[in-house]
Amino acid sequence: MALSSNGVYPSSNDAALNSSPRCPRRVVLLRDGEDSEAEQVLQEYHGTEVSGKRLHVEVQRLAGEHRGRYVAAEWLGPLGWTRFLWCRLGSSSV
Repeated sequence: MALSSNGVYPSSNDAALNSSPRCPRRVVLLRDGEDSEAEQVLQEYHGTEVSGKRLHVEVQRLAGEHRGRYVAAEWLGPLGWTRFLWCRLGSSSV
């Protein structure tokens, strides 16, 4: 295989070669507020299940099921679970 003009070998799988495994994600119910500890893990995603779009939909759905409580999304990094998103929907008026 010949070098391209920029000095690298051309590849049709550049995205696959440069991608790394997705870190696990989870959605948790928070004990007392947006800065509180996780009380319960509501959903977990690993490998090919990890999808930002799916995660955002599930955070909103689960916040609806736990109205008035904070639901958060976290990813597993080198230092443990890191929270990056939280949501709380108001209590139902029904």
